[in-house]
Order: sequence, then C-alpha cells, then structure tokens
Amino acid sequence: MSENITKRLGFLGVGTIGHAVVRGAIEAGLLTEKRKSNTLEIVEVFLSPRGKGKLEDLRNAYESLKNNVGTSTKNLPVSLNVCSLNQEVVDNSDWLFIGIHHKDLRTALKALTFRKDQILISMASAVTRDQIFQYCSEKVPMQNIYRVTPLPACKHLHGTTLIYPRNERIAYFFDCMGSAVQVDSVDELLKLQTATAFMGDFYQRKAVITNWLREEGVNKQTAASYVAKLFATIISDAVAKCETDENVFEHLVAEQTPGGLNEAVVKEQREAGAYDLLVDSLKTSKERFGGGVISKRKETEDKYNEKKQKK
Repeated sequence: MSENITKRLGFLGVGTIGHAVVRGAIEAGLLTEKRKSNTLEIVEVFLSPRGKGKLEDLRNAYESLKNNVGTSTKNLPVSLNVCSLNQEVVDNSDWLFIGIHHKDLRTALKALTFRKDQILISMASAVTRDQIFQYCSEKVPMQNIYRVTPLPACKHLHGTTLIYPRNERIAYFFDCMGSAVQVDSVDELLKLQTATAFMGDFYQRKAVITNWLREEGVNKQTAASYVAKLFATIISDAVAKCETDENVFEHLVAEQTPGGLNEAVVKEQREAGAYDLLVDSLKTSKERFGGGVISKRKETEDKYNEKKQKK
C-alpha cells in the first residue's frame, strides 16, 4: 500500500463508544512504540473536550500505561491530548472518528472545517456516508468516509466491529481490540447492524435468570458472576467453530441431549412463540435502522461504489 501508515487519530465525541474505542486502543498497546507494524503506526491521539468522567478514565488508563511500559524509549506511549475545541481535534487528525449523537451531528460537523486528505470514520450507526459527506460541506471525498459499528466490549478487547467499505488499516485497528468484519454493501451493513439491536435483550434475559436465582436464595453476587461467566463459556464454543461452520448455531442446538433439559427449554420457548417474536423484533429493528433518511440514501452509496469499481 502506498498510503502513509503513520496516523494521528482524533475523536469527536468521547461518549460510551468513543471511550470504549480509545480505551481499547490503550489496552491493546496500540499507543506504544512496540505495537508499530507495517500496517499502522499511531503517533498521537486527540480527544474532544466533552465527557469529563470518561476523559478522566482515559487519562488514568494512559498514565497506567506509561508506568507499565518501562523506561525504554521504544516502549514509551504516544501522546494523548484533550483538546479545548472540536476544530483543534480536526486540525490535528489524519483519521477522525466521529462519535457525536446523530441528532447533534449535522450542526456539529457543519461548524467545522475539514481537509480533503482526512479519513472520516463514523461511529454513528444511524447516519450514512452520504450524510457525512454533506455535513462536511463535501470537503472530504466520499472514498475517504467509512462507517464502523464498534461496541462497548472494545475496551475489554472483545469487540466485534463492522466496517464499510473495506479498509485493511481500519480493520487492523479494530482487530487489535477484538475482531473486524468488513462488508461490501450498505444493504449488507444494514442487515448485520440489525443484530446489534439485541444487546439489550441479551442482557435482559440474563437479568431474568439472575433475578430468579436470587429469588431462589442464591447470593446476589454469586448469581451475577456465575450467569455472566456461564454464558461467556457457552458462546465460546460457537466462537471457536464459527469460521469453519456456517450453520454453527443449528449444529449446537442439535447437539443438545434428546429428551434433556436443554432440548425441553428450546421446545417450550418455540411452542410459546418466543422465537417467532424474535424474528418480529429483527424485522422492526431493521426498519428502524433503515428508516427515514437511511433507506433513501443507501441506494446512492451503492451506486457510488459501483461507479468507483468500474473506474
């Protein structure tokens, strides 16, 4: 690749997701000299001023990193800077991660001046590349605008992040804090994003189990700890097999002992219509992700990529 691998990263908006990505970069060692590679070399990080509590956590994590890397100049972390203005973040960044809430995004970006050589990486799930292009007054070329869907688990290095369109350096960055999944179209991105709407449902189901255990007399902390670790154990089997088995979940369901407790629960849930309701929620979530401006814009993005591929 001819593109310069040395990058200064900027984060507009250090909310839950922005914080998770920066914290993940710290935990993954991406801000130390020893994590340099032929793919990506981060030299500075610039953060927007809002989010006092999360910025303080990042400062503490960064200071801990500095204390742990030793005295060798090769291991010293790159600088982490909290800016007083969003424009300062923009001016100092090669890669600009956008984590501003979609309701405030247009106003925030319209007030800023961008460079045409910058890479914009939008973490706003309900905002299209075309919208970002318009909000930046068309100063940044469309081919320099990306959409990613990092989740809070990035800070624990267990994140799974969708990336559109494909970019090997951005994929490397997110692979370092979990895994990256690159997609080839807006339609594919939209459908995969739908699955992320079930994070709350996942936690709610674990909360129901945990609360039932507590009502049965199990210690509260024991119940919470066991349920969290139990389901991490269960899903690890699927994670280990998913790259080579496209029907991994069907196969794991089929492995349950005939006439056993696990099979009985699946049968009860199916007969109660629980899985039909799950499909209904998938459909409505897809509509929410693709509603309004998004559904009107995705065709524009696909047409743009088709033209780019033909050139």
